[in-house]
Amino acid sequence: SFKDSDGKQNLLSWMRETDNVAPEGSPWASSMSLPLSISISDGRLHTSFHKNLDSVITKELAIKSEEHQALGGAFRLKISMCRNHSQNESTISLISPENRVLILNKTDELLVYSENVLQFRIPANNLMEMGSSLDLVLDHETLELLWNKNSGIGALRLFPSENWLLDVDNLDLECCSVKVFT
Repeated sequence: SFKDSDGKQNLLSWMRETDNVAPEGSPWASSMSLPLSISISDGRLHTSFHKNLDSVITKELAIKSEEHQALGGAFRLKISMCRNHSQNESTISLISPENRVLILNKTDELLVYSENVLQFRIPANNLMEMGSSLDLVLDHETLELLWNKNSGIGALRLFPSENWLLDVDNLDLECCSVKVFT
């Protein structure tokens, strides 16, 4: 934990490998998380990616449903949904030659899978609260995400990849938004 130049409290985590050995294809084992700004509101701890991340990941790409978007090895997704979201199941896929990450939006929950293994189960009402969203940063081989007004946090280790394909399927873009930043 540390204070930044603005005097705000921040946090870094050590993302350790289970056996502290570099996964196949990676030059290193474990890594530091992205810096998170932390605060307490309504009796809950809230986190957000440090504001300096916005100065590094600046270019916003337009996303259209039913179209594939090629992405490099590092990017940020901001996904928001509203209460009027249709009850149809929608899928956001991130696919590389080495990885497959699925974000499945069901009527009552959001599921995040990596290689067909459920990693995170997020109740839908946590994402449809005013001001809530899913904020995901993928940096070559680590994926970090925040949800539920930034009170939920998670991270995944992926095989290193420089080529990703984003596919947004059946998402009501009149009500929801998917923003990609590189």
